[in-house]
Amino acid sequence: MAEDNNVQVVDATDQAAVDAAAETKQQNQPAGGSGASGEKLWTQSEVDAYVKARIDKQNAKHRTEDADKDARIAELEESSKAATAKAEALEHEKQLQEWANEVAAGTGIPAAVLRGDTLEEMQQHAEAIKANLSLYPTTGDNGAPLQPATKTREEIMAMTNDREMLAAIKATLGQSS
Repeated sequence: MAEDNNVQVVDATDQAAVDAAAETKQQNQPAGGSGASGEKLWTQSEVDAYVKARIDKQNAKHRTEDADKDARIAELEESSKAATAKAEALEHEKQLQEWANEVAAGTGIPAAVLRGDTLEEMQQHAEAIKANLSLYPTTGDNGAPLQPATKTREEIMAMTNDREMLAAIKATLGQSS
């Protein structure tokens, strides 16, 4: 930098800033217009105008980049919230299934029919089902009370007499002869 506050400009990539500086230079140019070595010299006001234009351009670029980054951050935060909500929902479903299996094992009510959002609600639902519904029919097709099976399937299939086999099947199904 020279002592008379004139600076030689090397980087003139911003044409708008150069044009503004050149216009200012033409207005403020002293008689002679160039330095001792024939190089263009710029006044402090020309340099200030050029620097201000470059700074404004850079600031505009950074504002645009910041806006893009802010939008991306907002997008990622929204995606993160959605993923967290999905994970929590899956965890809750897993917990409900575990509770349903636990209640089913303790009560004999199938887990698929149990309802509730807490273990206690599922237990209450299972007790309500047990109290209000019979899990097994108490009468046969003909209305007669069912008797417990007297023979197992293997025992019936091992019988050689067809009449005995048919009577055992009827007895097992609760039908009268």
